[in-house]
Amino acid sequence: MRLVICDDQRLLIEALAAVLTAHGHTVEAVAYTPEEAVRAVASADPDVCLLDVNLLGATEGIEVARQLRAEHPRTKVVILSAVVEASVVAQAIDAGVAGFVSKDQNVDSILTTLERVEAGEMAVQPDLLRAAVRRGAGAARREHEGLLTYLTPRERYVLLLLVDGHSTVEIAEKLAISPSTARTHVQNVLVKLGAHSRLQAASMIATRGLLDQLRSSAGP
Repeated sequence: MRLVICDDQRLLIEALAAVLTAHGHTVEAVAYTPEEAVRAVASADPDVCLLDVNLLGATEGIEVARQLRAEHPRTKVVILSAVVEASVVAQAIDAGVAGFVSKDQNVDSILTTLERVEAGEMAVQPDLLRAAVRRGAGAARREHEGLLTYLTPRERYVLLLLVDGHSTVEIAEKLAISPSTARTHVQNVLVKLGAHSRLQAASMIATRGLLDQLRSSAGP
């Protein structure tokens, strides 16, 4: 995976770059300011940008993430944060990030987050994602046409399969993934929709007349 890492703490960024390189990733560039981050992503066109949420200012990284997602949609953004709060996670999700990881987590957790992002998942700890939804980050997505906003194309496909009544095993077979990965996708869909069950998720799509929109935007 090709990466750009952006953080205003030089020791951390150098250590993280070394570790990620040792695990087979390619760090194309590092950046220490919002301006450098934008230039680095524009120049390197990385697969993922690891971005400090407090890049020289309170949640400055959120605005940088929003800009990067608008200008470089191919690059996925993963937020790094020393302070993990539901409100910050909510802002990050609204900015379109693909993942959120605490700086307190170990290297294996960061590597797992990158793997999940590469697989097309929203890599946010389930408890943080639920908290963000409760804070209102998911309110818009639960209202009619905004309901599907924060689902990836693959998650929309999983939701479509749920609506069509497919089991976890059948979803795994259709996506050529393991049942455990399929269960993760299903759980992510339910959390993002604020649904307590597969039946409720299917009902939300049906009662809001979103089936056609779901079919047109879903993709394996």
